[in-house]
Formats: sequence, structure tokens, C-alpha cells
Amino acid sequence: MKINIEKLNWLRIEKGLSITKLAKKSKTSKATISRILRSKVKGRPDTIGKIAMALEVPVRELFIYE
Repeated sequence: MKINIEKLNWLRIEKGLSITKLAKKSKTSKATISRILRSKVKGRPDTIGKIAMALEVPVRELFIYE
């Protein structure tokens, strides 16, 4: 499974959240959000869960199933 970066970024923008606001809302660092969006890191499961909760979507929506 890979994180669907395009969908994650689209959801962030759709919800009107900057990277900084998403980081605060998900209690994750701005650097971590930025690295995930630039595909520098995969993101730990708990981190992806926090991001999904902040975006108010099920975790499964943030993944590409191949």
C-alpha cells in the first residue's frame, strides 16, 4: 500500500487547510506532513491515522491499493 499523495493534498486543500494547519490539527509536525507530501517518507500508521482524523476521512481513503 502506498499513500495517495494527490488525494491527501486535494483533501487538505478542499478542507481549506495549509500544511501548518493540518500539522496542528493532526498533532503532527509540519516537517512530517511536508515530507509525506513530497514522498520523502511513507508515514507511520499512527501518523497517517492522525492525518485522516484531521481531514475527517477514513484512513483507507489515503491509500492506493495495488
